Amino acid sequence: MVPIALAPGASFTLDISNVMIFGARGVLKVILGTGLGILSHGLLVGLGISKLLMNNTYILNFLKLFGIIFLLYLGIKLLLSGLRSQNINTDSLKPVSIKEAFLLNIFNVKALLFYLTVVPLFAGSHLINYVYLASLHTLTMGIWTFICGFLFVVAQEKFQLLKIHTFVGVIGGVCLMYLACVSAFNF
Repeated sequence: MVPIALAPGASFTLDISNVMIFGARGVLKVILGTGLGILSHGLLVGLGISKLLMNNTYILNFLKLFGIIFLLYLGIKLLLSGLRSQNINTDSLKPVSIKEAFLLNIFNVKALLFYLTVVPLFAGSHLINYVYLASLHTLTMGIWTFICGFLFVVAQEKFQLLKIHTFVGVIGGVCLMYLACVSAFNF
């Protein structure tokens, strides 16, 4: 689970974007939202609900489509934020919310598949094991994301990196939109 928690993904991109403008409080929102998503996956798979959803192609296709659209929305939002950051006051920018980070994770079909295929190898059939593993995943992701966010906050204060927000926003937005497109083509 550690490589999954440490691998940069959409939540990491949102985290770095939030840090560039809002510092540590931006990190916490992404950690909380992503953590709630991970815990939800663990709970839903442990209860068997996710397996029922995966067996219904209509529901699965809806979840995939919604996830792709939401990822595309966040990519565009991040891209526009990066493009506008040079021309506006950072006080008027909005961070990614806990809700947005949660939705990004909960509609991530890859995260769902991870909990349906890999986690049962270690969790067995007991709900508490799924919750335990999801909690460990959340803790690992939270610590890693916080460390990375803290390093960006320190670098931003030391090197005056606010102008890098444009770069992070544009590149991060393009990456999220690319992930949405790749997901759409694999749909």
